[in-house]
Amino acid sequence: MEGSPLVSPLLCLDTLDHSEAARQQCGRLFGILLNELDEYIIILLDVNGNILTWSPAGERIKQYEEKEVIGKNFALFYAPGDIRRAKPQKLLAEAEATGRAIDDGWRIRKDGTRFWAHAVITALRDKKGRLIGFGKIISDETERRKADATLRVRAERLDLRVKKRTGQLGQANRDLWVILSQLRALAARLQEVREDERTSIAREIHDDLGQTLTAMNMDLVWLIQRLPGSETPLHGKVNSVRKLVDDAISSVRRIASSLRPGMLDDLGLCAAIEWQTREFQTRTGIECELDLPVKDVVLDDQHTTAVFRIFQETLTNIARHASATRAVVRLKKIRQELVLEVLDNGKGFGNGTATQKKSLGLLGMKERALILGGLFTICSQPGQGTCVIVRIPLGRAKLRAESTIDKDSHS
Repeated sequence: MEGSPLVSPLLCLDTLDHSEAARQQCGRLFGILLNELDEYIIILLDVNGNILTWSPAGERIKQYEEKEVIGKNFALFYAPGDIRRAKPQKLLAEAEATGRAIDDGWRIRKDGTRFWAHAVITALRDKKGRLIGFGKIISDETERRKADATLRVRAERLDLRVKKRTGQLGQANRDLWVILSQLRALAARLQEVREDERTSIAREIHDDLGQTLTAMNMDLVWLIQRLPGSETPLHGKVNSVRKLVDDAISSVRRIASSLRPGMLDDLGLCAAIEWQTREFQTRTGIECELDLPVKDVVLDDQHTTAVFRIFQETLTNIARHASATRAVVRLKKIRQELVLEVLDNGKGFGNGTATQKKSLGLLGMKERALILGGLFTICSQPGQGTCVIVRIPLGRAKLRAESTIDKDSHS
């Protein structure tokens, strides 16, 4: 490269006062550099854009020999459309005005094939600032452009697939919510039917069977009063039958109350919770502390029943699993929420234990709360007891019930 035309035009552009040896050394180094840069074409242009010299990579990429391009305008490599729009001249003007012009576009090889080029044109000036030529560096970006296009197509296809799958998942999610809503509505209806059936059975047991047993008891009393005093064995047998009837009456009352406590309908939620707590304390021996509002909480039948059943199931779980000696029951109204809290000092359990056991009781309590738009939470740690919290939003039905009662009390 030392004697090639590449060196002298480059040095002709340099007006610095170097020694001859330094200029020759510079030429040799520059020639080596240009030979090594086989991925970039370096072209030197005069002020009109005519080619003074180019690097060896130009022959490989553009397919022209050096002698075929020296002295010709660099527009030789542009597509006819770019030439008609005077793109080469505009790029030189931009480089002269701003110092640099960057261009990306199709270029034409000697055999007519195209390649995508990235070019940077830099204006070259002497020490006085006069324009003495241009330097142009070109890289063949065809393969990168193809790769980018391939990646773009793949990305677009992937995006379409993601959008399609997202739409499918969204529709599946909507369908799932519809199914869940239907299941929740079905569960609410089943709860309602079950409570209606319990109420009906409790009423029939209390009214029909209870009245029959009471009548039998009265007849036995009448019979005892008319038996001769000498009939001691007969008196004993009748008294034994009467005791059985009394026990049956107590069982009827207990069964009817467990199916549907009459005071839940007659006296309200607070009275029913108080009664259930006393029954629980008597039956289990677990000491219970009650904290109920001074004024009764007025709810419709659905809310009253749901809260009471959750409370019953909570006490049942304490009796079965907690090994507790003490429990605290709190019922309070906080803004527009009814909050029921039940705490015990039992053995507790670790996080996830209740979920792993898949307790139907816990699932039932949670579902009852969700049906009413509420929230059921249970917190526990081993050896630290358990806390059950139920939050039920109080809707317009509850407020209308209170307003009706207030009006009736003032009338």
